[in-house]
Amino acid sequence: MANELRRYTDVLSLIDILTHRRITLTSPVQWVDQNDSHGLEVYRRREKADYVTAFCMTQADETYHHWHIFAGHGHGVCVVFYKDKFIKHVSALSEIVHGPVVYRNLSSINREKSVPTDELPFLKRKMFEDEREYRLVGLGDELFGSMSKHLPISLGLIKRVVFSPYAPRPLLDTLKERLVVDKEVEAITFRHSTLTNNREWRKAIDFLPKS
Repeated sequence: MANELRRYTDVLSLIDILTHRRITLTSPVQWVDQNDSHGLEVYRRREKADYVTAFCMTQADETYHHWHIFAGHGHGVCVVFYKDKFIKHVSALSEIVHGPVVYRNLSSINREKSVPTDELPFLKRKMFEDEREYRLVGLGDELFGSMSKHLPISLGLIKRVVFSPYAPRPLLDTLKERLVVDKEVEAITFRHSTLTNNREWRKAIDFLPKS
């Protein structure tokens, strides 16, 4: 398994990351998985915070599932971080907690009188375990304004940026030209996903012996 963490997102978020050298934790209120967002809400209440934010990544290799669910459009991107470097960086930030998500079934939860507070930010139902999620969670005071939290990063934490397999290829070179504005960004590898259109795969099939 590669030493990587992947963040599936969109071009606007990528521009923000590269321009401001930051990642942004956002509110989980509108997440499709309401069981997950409820767990973070319980965590917020127990910690007596005004709001909770999260930033989700995966430790899994590239999959069609991740593209389709989290970046299933022509402006989707995957920001690939060096895992060890990234974890070392965020471990020095006191305003968040972070770690791999633990996937459990309902029967194991029911055997406990109460889920410990420090487990709540990283608890998800067993059916989601193929996501292999790694998560950052932050709490905030002052409910007014944007329920988000910015964390500074170095662009040296980014290994590469992969554009969605749904992205029109002719537009990618232009987009890359707009994104590469300085030496730090230029050092990042940009490429187009070949998940659904891989020349080497097709070439291998062409030369397989006929049955």
